Amino acid sequence: LISYEWSKWHLSDLVPPRAAPAIAAGFAECCWVALAMPIENVIVRVQCSPVTAPPLRRGEALSEFFALWREGGPRRLWRGGLLGLASSLPQSAAWWLVYENSKSWLLPQRKPGQASVSIDQGVAAGGCATAAVLASCATTLLSNPLDVVKSRAQAAPAAETHFSVLASFKGQSAWR
Repeated sequence: LISYEWSKWHLSDLVPPRAAPAIAAGFAECCWVALAMPIENVIVRVQCSPVTAPPLRRGEALSEFFALWREGGPRRLWRGGLLGLASSLPQSAAWWLVYENSKSWLLPQRKPGQASVSIDQGVAAGGCATAAVLASCATTLLSNPLDVVKSRAQAAPAAETHFSVLASFKGQSAWR
């Protein structure tokens, strides 16, 4: 959120105001993927374990992290990172773009020369919540198919390539 707001604030003079959220979201998403991809890979791997596997005990997620490291080092920890960016960059850019623009349509705006806008907190909360729901619906439709491909690539054994993961979709829908 900090990288989003900081980028949006610095971009406000360089790009059209309605486009700044999308570009700032791209910067923020790159930061997030760089930080979170190793954790996400551990989570996906744990989620893909057989149903009959016993639940994780304290410290086993860390063991899974080191197992990924032994399988392929840093490359294995960030596996799916490019697919993650391919999925999350458009998703994040669209989410913030729809959210910020919906919010500006739903809530009263300051008119030129007006010092401030008085708005009830309940109306503001409702407008922000409605804008968030609209943004979430739009971006889920946009990003779900590629997210399924990314999750399958993350859960695949280290020897499989992204192309073999894509080939596994033959005749199957990516909408899950």
